[in-house]
This record gives sequence, C-alpha cells and structure tokens, in this order.
Amino acid sequence: MITIPIKIKREDKAILISLLEREDVSSINFVNLDTLIGYEIYTEILSKLRGSQHNDKPMRLSLVQVKIFKEILNFYSKLGTYERINANILLGGIQKEIYKKAIALQT
Repeated sequence: MITIPIKIKREDKAILISLLEREDVSSINFVNLDTLIGYEIYTEILSKLRGSQHNDKPMRLSLVQVKIFKEILNFYSKLGTYERINANILLGGIQKEIYKKAIALQT
C-alpha cells in the first residue's frame, strides 16, 4: 500500500481534531456503502491525528485517506487566514510527496 507522510504542527493538529470532533455523525445513513466507507476513513484520520497530536512526527495516510484529508483541509482553510495559509502549505507538501511516490514507482 502506498502511504504519504504528512507533517503537521501540533497546534494545527489540535485545530483539526477539534474541527473533526464537531462533525455530527449521528445523522449519517449507514446503509449506504459509500457513506460507510467515508465514515471509516474519517475515523481513521481522526485516530491518526489524535495518536500523533503530542509530537511533530508526520502522519502516514493511504492514498484514499489523503483524498479525504484534502477535503478536510478545505473546511480547515475556511476557519481563518492562518488556517488558509497552513492548508495551502499542507496541500503543497502533499502534492510534493505524491509526486515523489509516483516517480519512485516509475523507476
């Protein structure tokens, strides 16, 4: 499985955890398989954020998790100027890591 390292500062992890914990998951239709898969990815990302919130080590996300995490960063960027700048930096870092993985796979 291909994983992408995502380095996030502790302060930003705390904000992202708070943002994800505020999501209301009680209204999710768990009969729909796509919704259920999305919920599982959401809980995995939240778990990885919580597990690494007290250090500056990068989280390792699968490509599917990265896709959902990029959507989470979209919500994060709407919180304010600081968050928008950090989201853009994180998105740039993610794209760079994906590019590095793609080159490694081609060689």
